[in-house]
Amino acid sequence: MDGKPLIVITSEQAGEKYLRYLSDRNISWIACGKEHIDLLQAVRILKREFHVQRMGIVGGGSINAGFLDAGRLDEIYSLTESVFKVIAVLVCL
Repeated sequence: MDGKPLIVITSEQAGEKYLRYLSDRNISWIACGKEHIDLLQAVRILKREFHVQRMGIVGGGSINAGFLDAGRLDEIYSLTESVFKVIAVLVCL
């Protein structure tokens, strides 16, 4: 993957088996938030531990709205194809 890590962000509800699965495949993970992902905490960890300055998110309405509510969106792109619509957001940390 061209030297860039894959990182999964999940809540603390993620099972040990799933986290082990990620680790076995050299996929980094961040578990933050008891029942739901704490996006602000995740952003702080990404910046501190992984030195992330900007990231793109291709997600559904919930994750996009979560970053919007947290005040972390910098840019929004909308791509419409004949069958589906993709909204990508760019988050500035």
